[in-house]
Amino acid sequence: MILHEAASAPDSRPAPGDSHRAPTVLEALFIKRVEHPSDPWSGHVAMPGGREETGDATLEEVARRETIEEIGLDLRAEMLIGRLDDIGGGRLRPHELSVSTFVYYYPGALPSLTPQATEIDDIVSVPLTYLADSGNLRSYQYPPDPLQRDFPSFPLGEEAYTLWGMTFRMIGNFMRLFDVDLPDEPTSRDAD
Repeated sequence: MILHEAASAPDSRPAPGDSHRAPTVLEALFIKRVEHPSDPWSGHVAMPGGREETGDATLEEVARRETIEEIGLDLRAEMLIGRLDDIGGGRLRPHELSVSTFVYYYPGALPSLTPQATEIDDIVSVPLTYLADSGNLRSYQYPPDPLQRDFPSFPLGEEAYTLWGMTFRMIGNFMRLFDVDLPDEPTSRDAD
């Protein structure tokens, strides 16, 4: 998870002689994955990241390497704020997948980002205040779900992207640190 100051945020440094500081608007950076028939997360909104490869010394190194590969953003170790609780993957079928979420703060303006064309369709930043507002929550039904359950989600931007599923659970883990509770996802037991 990459946090950064909003590009349109006012200069947060006080003017000479002014002791007031303009509020900083923090945003979280997300990617929209390309559509690909063999990818179970095809077209989903996600955070940059991926699988561990030979040569990766730590999972935190994986997060930084994948971020460079996917969007061209070089995260340095000193930008790391911490690690959220790991979560398991999949709600449609059992997975042995475990996902580690590392939270970074990128100081200053983000450089121009370049999505890796075969994996990333778009890059979107979302204010944390939007994600903390339960009035922005919507219900989402994932078309392949045979149970047609309603999943909590956030609609994003004018492109009508939907942040739901595993990424929603990661955001929920982060928001709980600030006493913001997002709804839980349904499980297969909820259909009984």
